[in-house]
Amino acid sequence: MVRKSENTKEKYNTNKKKTSDNKRRVSDNKKRTSNNLEATTKIRVDKDRLNDTTTLDTSFLDKNTSMKRSSLKKKKDKMLAEKESIRRYKDKSSGLKRFFSGIIFLVLIGLVFGVVVLIFENFDYIFKIDNKNRTEKQEKIIKEVRLIDDNYLFLGDSITDFYDLDKYFGELPVVNSGNNGDTTEDILKDIHDRVYIYNPSKVFILIGVNDLIDDIPHEETVDNIKRIIHGIKENRVYCKIYLESIYPINDSDDDKVDLDMVKNRKNEDIKAINKDLEQLAKDEKITYIDLYKVLVDEDDELKLDYTMEGLHISDEGYKIITDKLKEYLDD
Repeated sequence: MVRKSENTKEKYNTNKKKTSDNKRRVSDNKKRTSNNLEATTKIRVDKDRLNDTTTLDTSFLDKNTSMKRSSLKKKKDKMLAEKESIRRYKDKSSGLKRFFSGIIFLVLIGLVFGVVVLIFENFDYIFKIDNKNRTEKQEKIIKEVRLIDDNYLFLGDSITDFYDLDKYFGELPVVNSGNNGDTTEDILKDIHDRVYIYNPSKVFILIGVNDLIDDIPHEETVDNIKRIIHGIKENRVYCKIYLESIYPINDSDDDKVDLDMVKNRKNEDIKAINKDLEQLAKDEKITYIDLYKVLVDEDDELKLDYTMEGLHISDEGYKIITDKLKEYLDD
């Protein structure tokens, strides 16, 4: 009986404790609910305040936005300035490149043109077998040349050799390059020392009468004179060339005439050669001076007053020749 009573008491105490715990949890839940309601109310009130723009101070936001816009504008302007600077630099560099490219192009064109001109002017020296010898000879000529502004050279045989140029031409710069007994072939062999070294501004050529006594064909005489002209043109490009006709002879029976001196020369042969020389002068675009018709008489002979013995020229004859040649010294 006692045991049963104790068990009942224990159960009672246990239930009482559970009831007390339940009350405490209910009280805690009420307190937690009250706190949640208070927090919810506070949040709603704060949101209402935020929605009330009439009372909200947003000046700091406007200031920050303005500062950001100003900063962005400065950055944008700086970027545009840098781009413009880069563009100008590129344009300047491109202009310089085009300028120097143009200069280089012009230099190359000049070099190519110079090479073409050099090849053209020295065609014979470049493409002939004796190229080396000709080049060496040309260099020697350049070193030995005498530089004279005006220099009138008379080239020929004894008729030129006996021509007293100082007497008839006074103070004019004249050079006598005549040589007694010369033929056209003789001049070709010695043309460097007879012509080139004097660097003449004008050359008067009178040669061919001695070819007749050696029975040299007319065509060969004319061809040799053509080679003389070409040599002067190639080596003295600024020289003006005058080609004189071969002078007439007198083989009449006059006591003044020395037939041993005249030998087998004939005016018919001289006139035939002169005709070809006149055409040669036209072809070569040089001046032809016809002194045959100035010195001949009505019988187609060299006037006796103009000759010493039928071949060579007298003082009177040289006066006539000088008057004619002086017409060409100032042209």
